[in-house]
Amino acid sequence: VISVLMGLAGSVAMADTGVPSGQIATLSETLIDGDTVRFRFLTPAIAPVADGLNYTDVEGDFMALCHDVALPVLADLQMQPSSVVISMMSAPTEFGVANPEVIQFFEGFIIENNACIWEQF
Repeated sequence: VISVLMGLAGSVAMADTGVPSGQIATLSETLIDGDTVRFRFLTPAIAPVADGLNYTDVEGDFMALCHDVALPVLADLQMQPSSVVISMMSAPTEFGVANPEVIQFFEGFIIENNACIWEQF
């Protein structure tokens, strides 16, 4: 069962976030999926255009989003999930529904000692 986490605590969750690639990431939604919390970000700069960012361009953004957005939100809500998934999407799309027109990248992290540890899928 997946539920949407409404009313996120802290202004960090509602603000656009600059990341190492230079793009802006806007938190679209946060979902609870068992003991995993998914943070879905709208990142139009990864759109499939000639000058769109590719995975290599945004790879460092995942850790920044986990550290700068996910950890503070989880702390504010006093949640301690076993893992966090950070996803980026070029346009809004429904979770779990395939949309070949939307580029999506994602990475998983284990949360230990208030730190994001990359977990290879």
